[in-house]
Amino acid sequence: MKKGAIFDMDGLLFNTEKVYRQVWIDTAKIFGKDNGAELASKVSGGSDKYCRQMIQEFYPEIDIEKFFKHVVDSAQSIFANGVELMIGVEEILKLFKDNGVKIAVASSSPAWLVEQNLTKTNIRNYFDAIIGGDNIKNGKPAPDIFLKAAEAINLPPEDCYVFEDSFNGIRGAYRAGCAAIMIPDTNQPNDEIKKLCTGIYASLSDAAKAIR
Repeated sequence: MKKGAIFDMDGLLFNTEKVYRQVWIDTAKIFGKDNGAELASKVSGGSDKYCRQMIQEFYPEIDIEKFFKHVVDSAQSIFANGVELMIGVEEILKLFKDNGVKIAVASSSPAWLVEQNLTKTNIRNYFDAIIGGDNIKNGKPAPDIFLKAAEAINLPPEDCYVFEDSFNGIRGAYRAGCAAIMIPDTNQPNDEIKKLCTGIYASLSDAAKAIR
């Protein structure tokens, strides 16, 4: 068992990625576009900067900030009522905590939102560090957020698992030198992603069993 575990948030700890995907699709329709599903897959797990870049690439003629703000505001209005834990979250967190493994979150969402969600779902006490997208310059798929998370728990990246559901997250984890473990949510791994993964499991519960 490695000494550190770094977790993504949306679609990994919380059942939020499906909501984000639908919001991206709905926003694209509002702006008169019918390929929102393709854009939603492309931006999954990416930083705010990366998402804006993808909006510009897909829809160069529209107001990028207005589009992105609509996505963020729509999602936040939905999540205001709370978020749901994914299967196996508390099981794997308890496994790591009982074995002295340091635990961090590395999310493209801002750190304040991560804190809020962890606190509302009563799992904040499991985590030794939180790194949000607002804490780093280059977000996923760059490795920066995982390198910073490993540093925050005083471990080399190679001694850390990274649990991710998105392609961009897996790419970043691999580039950081961490053991990238994918728990697919809205996107199933393709050949490229499979090569970057140390393991692929249907749920965090299954990952916990394999690590145990």
